[in-house]
Amino acid sequence: SSNNADTNNSHYEHSQSQTQKKEGLSSASLMVNTNSIGFMLLFLSTVISSTLVPIVTFMAMHPHFLMLHLVVGCGLGTAVLAYTELIKRSGPAFAVAVATLRKVATVILSYMIFPKAMTITHFASSCLVLAGIVVGFIGKRRR
Repeated sequence: SSNNADTNNSHYEHSQSQTQKKEGLSSASLMVNTNSIGFMLLFLSTVISSTLVPIVTFMAMHPHFLMLHLVVGCGLGTAVLAYTELIKRSGPAFAVAVATLRKVATVILSYMIFPKAMTITHFASSCLVLAGIVVGFIGKRRR
């Protein structure tokens, strides 16, 4: 399932890269165009399901939740903009490798911060992921 997600991300990133080149879009413009569609669909589903008013009422009564949502939204927006710029500058294959290494770093930090037993399965799968990254870079250098 993780391989399917990485493959789908690679195809998506490749199409983003192609769109940027073909249309001459900046990373910010591409991000706004892509996320506007998602926002409109979420907004429409909220209106149709009659949950918009309760959400707005809750946010008005608890403004600290609104601030938390704004901070998280700005952080995620910055991350997406940086990732889109990475795709534009270095290409989709490099961006997928960076995303995979980020996941590996997260797992390693998880084991360091929240100590738990490292089984042979964990170790073997970690080695396979790193081997896949190395093979990907070796294949790219040969081209």
